Amino acid sequence: MCNCICSEEKMPVPSVASIAEIGDASAYDSVVVVGSSPTKCATGMIPLDSAIAKVSAVDKSIGREGAVSAVYASGIPGDKAFYVCAGPLNRDYGKTKKD
Repeated sequence: MCNCICSEEKMPVPSVASIAEIGDASAYDSVVVVGSSPTKCATGMIPLDSAIAKVSAVDKSIGREGAVSAVYASGIPGDKAFYVCAGPLNRDYGKTKKD
């Protein structure tokens, strides 16, 4: 027994699917997009691509490496997405210390 306040029930692990695999969008509550640049982002979901372009036109922080931005658009699962700017996706290393 632990002396902490915790639940014996565990939270279910969320399912992960690529955008190409999403059939019934109502089965998902949001979309997470990981990309190198919002201007080069092409998910194939027109409402999402349009929303990311609109946000990037007014909020330059969406393109900053490590930034996570909420994007809202009807026509995508849950009407919301999270865009994560990961920097270049073709490198085989990551910086552990920022200068």
